[in-house]
Amino acid sequence: MAATVGALVLGGAGGAVAVDHGSGRVPGQNGGGRQSNECSTSSILGPVDIATPLTAVGTASTETTCVNYSESGVSEQSNECSTNSVVGPVAVNLSLAPTKPIRNGTTCVNYSGSSVSEQSNDCATTSTVGPLTVSPLAPAPEIDNTTRCVNIAGGDRN
Repeated sequence: MAATVGALVLGGAGGAVAVDHGSGRVPGQNGGGRQSNECSTSSILGPVDIATPLTAVGTASTETTCVNYSESGVSEQSNECSTNSVVGPVAVNLSLAPTKPIRNGTTCVNYSGSSVSEQSNDCATTSTVGPLTVSPLAPAPEIDNTTRCVNIAGGDRN
């Protein structure tokens, strides 16, 4: 029976939503364009990663990544993104070996090669219950439950 159990990696019961309000150039204030993203990834349970003594487990992850990129012609860039889990991330390691890290997070990036009048990120990573780890025989896996936001404009580059 242990051989049939194998590794179980669940992305979670839930879904992802992405709304693109202008991945190309959209007329904005001052004649420039505007780029914006509204993205969310939600799960009721997950990510879940279970390792047994007979299986190797890959990296379980639930991530939301929003990127606005422009070399020029953009006056505004904005992201509103989130990763939400009711229960999770959950890692159960019943093996003797350490498992790979679990990533449950949100990354938002605005990049403009030239000057831009406004760049904004409204991003979050939330979990009602979790992260949870059970690892009685080996080191518990690392759980990265991080929100990262970056704004880079022409004057910021060296």
